Amino acid sequence: AYAILVQGYKETENYRFKALAGDLNLRVARRQVREIREAANADPTNAEKKMQASKVERQLCEMEVKEFEERVVHNPTDLQLRFELGQRLLQIGQDEKAIEQSQQARGSPGILTQVLMGLGVAFGRLGWLDEAEQSYREAIASHPVLTDDLAAELRYGLMEVLQRKGTDGRDAA
Repeated sequence: AYAILVQGYKETENYRFKALAGDLNLRVARRQVREIREAANADPTNAEKKMQASKVERQLCEMEVKEFEERVVHNPTDLQLRFELGQRLLQIGQDEKAIEQSQQARGSPGILTQVLMGLGVAFGRLGWLDEAEQSYREAIASHPVLTDDLAAELRYGLMEVLQRKGTDGRDAA
């Protein structure tokens, strides 16, 4: 199937074929990562398996970043793609790039809360605490449910930022 999709892309230059081929690659890679993670979980005392699982998870995330970067180039107005790219960049610690993609994805309906949470995480990691606080507060205000896991994560993120701001203020004094 992969070869047929790649051939279709080469013959027609229709990017959709290339994106579908990328989806197949990612699906295979995710399955392999899942199998390695399950093997590591089955033998929790084996540090080598845990390290291998972490390594392949990072490789998968980097593979996803490359795939989504290419897709964003071909579909620059697709805010969902920008959100997905921002999430992957956040996972591998490329916070400034994650902020750039997430800020562009803010206009996408239905994912605003998740976008704002990602911004809060990235801003917090970079030490931009005022921006992190604002992002978390906006995310909490935009999230309609007060009692689900996401609401708890948002409040916890805000609490961490406020604690850091308080600690930083005391250290400066």
